[in-house]
Amino acid sequence: LERLPRSGVAGLAHELKQPLAEVETAVALLRSLDPRPGTQIAPLAQDTYVVPDVVVWRQNGLWRAALAAHAGPKVIIHRGYEQMIRRCGEADAGYLRAQLQEARWLLKGLQARGETLLRVVRSLIHQQAGFLEFGEQALRPLTLREIAAELGLHESTVSRAIARKHVRTPRGTLPLRAFFASGIDTEGGGEASSTAIQAMIRRLIDDENPRKPLSDAKLADLLKTSGIPVARRTVAKYREAMNISASHERVRIA
Repeated sequence: LERLPRSGVAGLAHELKQPLAEVETAVALLRSLDPRPGTQIAPLAQDTYVVPDVVVWRQNGLWRAALAAHAGPKVIIHRGYEQMIRRCGEADAGYLRAQLQEARWLLKGLQARGETLLRVVRSLIHQQAGFLEFGEQALRPLTLREIAAELGLHESTVSRAIARKHVRTPRGTLPLRAFFASGIDTEGGGEASSTAIQAMIRRLIDDENPRKPLSDAKLADLLKTSGIPVARRTVAKYREAMNISASHERVRIA
């Protein structure tokens, strides 16, 4: 199987010293088999769906953001319990008033959490407008520290605000972590994010000649001509992070 994509059916028949028709029959048999026979007994786990916490859209050329309708918990203080405090004795009223104040602080904390999340998202879409408009290749380097400094918040506050949070955008529903990326200095004096570089590598590999795939060294050279000076080992690291095989494993004869 490992040699079939490189040698093709004819090449494999020559290597095995077998008639071409027999090798073609064997390959056809392999293609007819179920690669996941266990699913006939136990089906694969059902897909899980992400519910976004924030919605982002473009209006009159500007990017807008708002909390999703279901983002905040629907918690209110029952008016009947508030009225009970007025009717109960003074001994119990003090305790109940303290609990009512705790409930009010909880509601205020939930509201503040939503406001902080919205502030962070608005800052992100301002910083990464190019990413929303053009995709991963336009993602600029951005850190939690930069957003925290812009909003006057602690870095840990920003980290907690975006933890396990998703945003619905015209490009799909994305984790807020996707808006952050480390950077590499470019020859033009700017920076390119690691995510943007991975997108460039993926595009180059998608467009390569399957008979002569691009090596990591060649990919590094092509990136350098685009003003992105990255080492071959860095290209290899990004390629492996995207689960893309090495060039000798991507050869396709037929």
